[in-house]
Amino acid sequence: MAADTICPGCLSLERHRALAICAGQEPLFEGKELLHFAPEPSLTAFIRSKGVKSYKTCDLFKTDVDLRIDICNIALPDQSFDLVLCLHVLEHVPDDRKAMSELRRILRPGGMAIIMVPLEEGLDETYENPSIVSAADRLIHFGQEDHARYYGRDLRDRLRGAGFSLREWVSTEPYVLKHGLKRGERVFLCTRVD
Repeated sequence: MAADTICPGCLSLERHRALAICAGQEPLFEGKELLHFAPEPSLTAFIRSKGVKSYKTCDLFKTDVDLRIDICNIALPDQSFDLVLCLHVLEHVPDDRKAMSELRRILRPGGMAIIMVPLEEGLDETYENPSIVSAADRLIHFGQEDHARYYGRDLRDRLRGAGFSLREWVSTEPYVLKHGLKRGERVFLCTRVD
């Protein structure tokens, strides 16, 4: 990660600022019951300031969260939340399709999952290989020691296959230069289809 991707004031990353700008253009959080996977402190403070009805944090490994949850097997009832936030999580999980299905299951009808992943638009298909397990090999193949895949353009098909309709917010000017965003980064606004 380049040093200039982190805001020295609030410690937000490019993806956090992209989500904040997206949320400034339409009300994503207000009045919602929200579940946030792998929450980051700078984003948590931002979300709590946005008038959510309830806000629960979760993670499989962290202990400073409200719930310990495996995203591939979410131990919560169907239709528990209005909104799920899942930023840069799916590239880490062994079965992302199962995780996407679980996200849809816990959303109420018309609920939304906000999803961001490292996306390589130059790839037609997501690059993954379950036989690559060592941290060193994952770094070479997927760009990070704990990633399980590099997403390609077919991410959209995976999300639709899990039962979502999609809208995308894309980091463009004037926001890229003004807020230090990664040009072309996408926020996927995935609405549960019933």
